[in-house]
Amino acid sequence: MWVSGWVFSGLDSQWDVIYQNKFNDSGFKGVFESMIPSSCVHATAIDIWAMQLSYTEQFRSRTSQARLFMPSTILSNMVFDKRYTKDEWFKFFETIMNQHLEKYREFGDIREKCVVIDNSGVDVPMDAKYGTVPIDMVDFFTRYLKTRKHPKANKFKHVIPYRFFMSWMTKKNKVDCGVFVMRHMETYKGEKMEKWDASLEMECDSLQEQLNKLRWKYVTKMLLSDMNLLKDYVEGKMDSYVNIPEHIRKKFEKKAHLEKIEL
Repeated sequence: MWVSGWVFSGLDSQWDVIYQNKFNDSGFKGVFESMIPSSCVHATAIDIWAMQLSYTEQFRSRTSQARLFMPSTILSNMVFDKRYTKDEWFKFFETIMNQHLEKYREFGDIREKCVVIDNSGVDVPMDAKYGTVPIDMVDFFTRYLKTRKHPKANKFKHVIPYRFFMSWMTKKNKVDCGVFVMRHMETYKGEKMEKWDASLEMECDSLQEQLNKLRWKYVTKMLLSDMNLLKDYVEGKMDSYVNIPEHIRKKFEKKAHLEKIEL
């Protein structure tokens, strides 16, 4: 709570680097400030969370399904830019895959399915909402597996993407999609829909409260992770924040003060 309190206070520069790992991935304070409730989450925060989850996989139970989380950069603007061919997009996809697999060398068993998990409850056909992206991702992943001579490459090419429908899907919430993504990555382990428990309420005030708490939780877990080489720096800032008189800290929660973050 103290970590997120400092991050969301608006103190210090948004350009201060407060996260860096051994792979030289870094995050400015402004990236983590985007986790403040009612703000759209910065893609870099989601990517750091993905790395955190991949890192913690090494501590999983031996009976648990191994998971690997890819960065959002694998779906770059090249996907929507007609100046690039699909072969050029695949080359970019292959580069990102290779770079990421170098970080996490365990490449275990692969289940042949492609699930689209989206918190949006707006009822529109898949092709209208996502275009050809899910099919293209299956195609590129299949091609990538072939370059690695993976035994399941031919099986995977026949996979048809499908969409999960969850009880906690929303129709009014327009800003928490990044938090939903982070929660889905954290809790989904490839099981059947009826067995998946994300512990999220249906769309209501209590769901919003859950999402806000997850924002605080994820900021804390990322910044105090052993992956973060700047953890000691963050803890020092947290200690300084704790020592600020409570009546002054409360002023940081005022909307006028937080406009600095929104800008």
